[in-house]
Amino acid sequence: MYLDYVAKAKQKLQEAQQRRKRLKVNNRETCGCQNVEGKTDEGKDDRLSNDDKQKSKTDDSIEEKPRLSIPRNYSEQNLKTHNVDSEPKKCCSKSNPNLLDYSDECSMELIQLDIARTFPHLCIFQPGGPYFDVLHELLAAYVCYRPDIGYIQGMSFIAAVLILNMEAPQAFVCFANLLDGPVLRAAFTRDGAAMQRLWKAYGRLLRHNVPALAELVAPELYLVEWLYTAFAKAMPLDAACRVWDVFLRDGDTFLFNAALGILHLYQDELKDMDFISAAQFLTKLPEDLDPEALFKSISSITMTLDGMSFEELASCCELETTLDDDVTVRL
Repeated sequence: MYLDYVAKAKQKLQEAQQRRKRLKVNNRETCGCQNVEGKTDEGKDDRLSNDDKQKSKTDDSIEEKPRLSIPRNYSEQNLKTHNVDSEPKKCCSKSNPNLLDYSDECSMELIQLDIARTFPHLCIFQPGGPYFDVLHELLAAYVCYRPDIGYIQGMSFIAAVLILNMEAPQAFVCFANLLDGPVLRAAFTRDGAAMQRLWKAYGRLLRHNVPALAELVAPELYLVEWLYTAFAKAMPLDAACRVWDVFLRDGDTFLFNAALGILHLYQDELKDMDFISAAQFLTKLPEDLDPEALFKSISSITMTLDGMSFEELASCCELETTLDDDVTVRL
C-alpha cells in the first residue's frame, strides 16, 4: 500500500512539473488577451474628447464605491478580475483544468522546503542526506493518501521521528494513525470547534496547575507549534523521544500534560522574562533539558478538575461565537 502511494506521489510531481511548463506557454498565448484589451482601451481613450474623458472619470469614481464592500483579504489580482469580461477571466482563473491539482502541487513544493528545516543539526534529512528521499516520499505519499488534509508545516518533524525509529512503510502507517488522533486531527484539519474546546480545557488546567503563568504567558506563544510537531522541534531530540514514549502509549492528550509540565518546570525562569524572551525560550527549549526533571514535573500536574478528565473538560466547554476568540484565527 505504501509503495502504491509513493508511486502515485511521484506521478503527481511529474504531472505538476509538466503542467507548470504548459502554463508558461499558455500564459503567453491566452493571457495576452489582457494586453490586447489594454491596448484597445488605450486606443479608445485617445479617441475620447475632453468632455468624454471628464465623464469617464466621473463614471469611474461612481463605479469604485461598491468596492468598499469587497473583503479585505482579496488580493490586487482578485480585485482586477472584477473589472474584466468573463472570457479573459476564465483563461486566467483557477477554473482552468490545468490548475485542478494546484493544491497538491503546492503541498509537494512545501514539503521540499520544510524538509530542509527538519532537524538541521543531524544533517540527514537535508537535500543530499541519507534520509531526504525517505522523508520526502513518506510525506508525499500522505498527501496522496489524505488529499483533504494535504501537507501542513510541522508534519515533517513527526514523520522524521518515526523514520529514525522504524522502516518507511511502518513509519507511514504509524504517521497516518497518529494524525488521526483527536488532537492532531483537529489541529491539522483546522477544526475550529474542537480546537477551541481543547484550548479552553487547557486554559483551565493551566490556571489550576501553574497559576503564576496563566496570565503572563499566552498559549498562542508556544502551544500551537508544540502540538503540530509533538515537541520534536522545540525539545532536544533525546528528551522529545522520551515524551514520545508516553505519547504513543497514552494518546495525544498527553501532549497537553507535557506542555503543562514544561511550564511548571521553567516557571521561575519565565516569570522574569518579557514577552519576546518568553516566546523565544518556549520556541526552542534549553539543550540541557533534563528528561528526568521534566517527567518529575509532568507527574506533578493534575489533569483532572472538578472530578472531570481533560477529555470531559473539553467536551463541556462552551464555544465562543465571536471571531476574536476562535482558535482557527490563532492557527
